Amino acid sequence: MDPHAEGAPLNPAPPPPGAAPALHRVFYVSRCRASTTELDVRRLFDSSLRNNRERAITGVLVHTGGHFAQVIEGPAPAVLSTMAVIEADTRHEAVARLLQGRLHRRQFNRWSVRWQAAPGADDLLAAVLQEPVVPPARAHRLLRTLFVEPPGAGAPDQASFNGARNS
Repeated sequence: MDPHAEGAPLNPAPPPPGAAPALHRVFYVSRCRASTTELDVRRLFDSSLRNNRERAITGVLVHTGGHFAQVIEGPAPAVLSTMAVIEADTRHEAVARLLQGRLHRRQFNRWSVRWQAAPGADDLLAAVLQEPVVPPARAHRLLRTLFVEPPGAGAPDQASFNGARNS
């Protein structure tokens, strides 16, 4: 189990006046629509970078060619409203929240959004989306597998986009 997260309701109570909002994390996977192009993915990254900075959200976005996986973390109200936008986005479908809840400290505090291409993970994410329920232990293993920060990965809040191809 991830020592930095614990279960929390989807709509946590607001913090007391003057207190910082509680940190929240969502890890989800989704399937790209066939019509999603490399330009669409680039625009998604650019808008995520801009919006996440404004909302104090950090995280990582992985594109496998046919699927997305993303971790977003930040103040609970910002994360939950961002997830509502993500779930309504027509560039993907079958959005499955694998983990969500309160977070003790950010895991990806160096990036408002970091981009990772992972074409070799497409079959893995397709299989995850086929499962009716993903046990939390498996979701945590998938999170650690997909989102390990590479050594020397860049300066704080560095954003990069390495391009993507649709399968």
